Amino acid sequence: MECDAQGIVYNGAYLGYLEIGQAEYYRNLGFAIYRIPQSGYFDFAVVKSTQIFKAPARVDEIIELHVRVSNIGNTSLTLNLEIYPEGSD
Repeated sequence: MECDAQGIVYNGAYLGYLEIGQAEYYRNLGFAIYRIPQSGYFDFAVVKSTQIFKAPARVDEIIELHVRVSNIGNTSLTLNLEIYPEGSD
């Protein structure tokens, strides 16, 4: 269930949205994220995930996902993913 009786998105649902945003980010860069492990080059694993909730998304609300790379290490990559209501600044 993604929304409760008040029409507010359940906090656990956001991780699924963020996974979609991450996959689309890589797809726009020319990588099919779900095919990368089969290539033998590298694989992805989420080691840490932190969420800060400022306002809830609501049923039927259209949201935008913003993705940016904040750090590239020797064996790691840190992404910042943010969710906003469609059209917000």
